Amino acid sequence: MPARQKQKRKHRNEFSRNAGLEKNWHDYDLVEQKEHLNEAADEIDLIRSRLDESAAKERLQSASRTDTEIFEALRKYEHNLEFILCLGIGSLREKPAQYQLAFLMMLRRGLECTVSIFDPLFDARDLALVRHLGMQAPLENKCGHYTLDRPTFVYMPRCPRELYESLLRANWTELLLRQMVLCGNDLDHYNAMDTYPAMTRISQHYYRYAMPSYEEAPLGVLDAVLHTFFAPLELSPELDTGAGWSYKAAPTNRRRRTRRANIEDLTTAMNETTLEDFWSLPPEAHHESEVIQTPIVIS
Repeated sequence: MPARQKQKRKHRNEFSRNAGLEKNWHDYDLVEQKEHLNEAADEIDLIRSRLDESAAKERLQSASRTDTEIFEALRKYEHNLEFILCLGIGSLREKPAQYQLAFLMMLRRGLECTVSIFDPLFDARDLALVRHLGMQAPLENKCGHYTLDRPTFVYMPRCPRELYESLLRANWTELLLRQMVLCGNDLDHYNAMDTYPAMTRISQHYYRYAMPSYEEAPLGVLDAVLHTFFAPLELSPELDTGAGWSYKAAPTNRRRRTRRANIEDLTTAMNETTLEDFWSLPPEAHHESEVIQTPIVIS
């Protein structure tokens, strides 16, 4: 049996191993559906409790930045976060997605925000569980083109680079980017790619913070980098950051850039022509829908 198939089975919990759940969700009556939803919700809540215990241990040891510090800094951010958008979490029958959903519950509690989750892999059971937990589960697949109409924390734990590019393009103004906090893959891994101009251009204008790890979580599942655009959190960055307001065309080779002490005033560092060039993106490259929609499998 291939290793990936073995791993997929290994990550399933008791809830999803129940043979009765293999039939179509709509074949259950309402009482059965409620019982299964309660069971699944209890499993997620148990994982959240374990993560809470793990975070409490880290606070005592104080070896690295804790989730409490992150949540406190987010609450003090210049834009009061009002919404949490999650993309690319994967099927909720898989263990990694269950841990990420439990983390979202912690995030909702810490920020006191409404949560909306979309993934093209969601089936009727996943949608029912998300709604049962008091979160929104929209059905439309926008392939990352979400224009954020309020300060939003965006959680993208298992998304390909095309989705990051699409999200940045959909919010390609200084005002909209300033009110977005992005948590997911490290954008520095993508910023020297000519085919993703939004990620390349913005690479000089964000701050990066390593999210705390949770000893309880499977290796790599909750690893993420927090990005704020144009304005820092009240935390010292633990990661090398790039900045400066000198826009340059996409580099052919990657160089580290030094962040200026103050990047608040865009107009003092860029003339009118350069500003226009910076915000004028070339047409977006066409991507097949399956490329956009397929989450990265965590090995």
